[in-house]
Amino acid sequence: MGWLLVVAALYASAFGWFTPRKLRDAWRGENALLGELDESLACDLVSDFVAVNEYRRKVKCNGALDVTGDAARFGVKVDWEDRTYCLARTPGWTVLRHTNGVPCFPSPPPDPSQPIASENERVIAAVTTQFAGRLAGIRAAMNSEVRPPGCGKRKKRTPRNDVPLLEFELLQGDGGDEGWAFLSTSWLREAVVKGDRGSLLTAAQRWGRGRPWVAVVTSATRLEARSGLGLGKDRGWERGRLTGTMTLVDAEAGELLCEAPFQFENSATLPPLPKPYGKRRFEIAPILELPTSERVRADLEARYHAAAMRTLNEMTGYDAWPSTY
Repeated sequence: MGWLLVVAALYASAFGWFTPRKLRDAWRGENALLGELDESLACDLVSDFVAVNEYRRKVKCNGALDVTGDAARFGVKVDWEDRTYCLARTPGWTVLRHTNGVPCFPSPPPDPSQPIASENERVIAAVTTQFAGRLAGIRAAMNSEVRPPGCGKRKKRTPRNDVPLLEFELLQGDGGDEGWAFLSTSWLREAVVKGDRGSLLTAAQRWGRGRPWVAVVTSATRLEARSGLGLGKDRGWERGRLTGTMTLVDAEAGELLCEAPFQFENSATLPPLPKPYGKRRFEIAPILELPTSERVRADLEARYHAAAMRTLNEMTGYDAWPSTY
């Protein structure tokens, strides 16, 4: 008889009629979402939320539950990534979102009849206010008459030390020169120039995971790289260059952290073109390695990223590096 019960249980489990989750739901009762939130219920709710919004991700709950009245935060590990999810009682407990750079609010959404939409509007308002405050902090710091010394090596390192780059001219409100758009980290430039919902959310997610620092590039002289029509290798083109200053700013505090001279220019000779794969059976004429505008610009951007890395490393004692993309 016992074996028959075991076989029946295995059969029911294989077809999904009998699962640990269904047992827990039966034990909690129909009004479980209206009661107190515990770690087990929070884990099940977050697991369901991830299963609906992401495909085949494994959730491991670590029990980091923080409840404040009708709102809560719950920390989990999704595959290898540590995450925090926001929950609220609306009127039953509901998972609102993954924080993703935007912290949980201490209260439920203002419209409980549409909790997700109401939460999204609240997030947009908070992100817009935060971003405007950080831009104001950068402007105030850059307008300060007192210039800071070099940062030097910090005693204690902190995680996620990648720092976005920002062209100072963008703060003047003219959109900056498109030819020098690569001076700014792409997601930060989009948020400054456009300021729409999507770009602000992306900026909050990227800028909210680490320290609110930004490396502001101010140019004294610029010369845009130009390709020519010379037939000799790397002849007939004008090397681009920039000289100026790189300033590390705490955007949240509106504080100058350190500053250093900054410059870069095109390489003396461009790297050769990659050779085609395989052997050619014939060719009419040899390939001329002309310094096309694409190659010249790619070289200038590569030199800029290398110079930004070197300057930030020297200013901070290898405690920060540029987030170029």
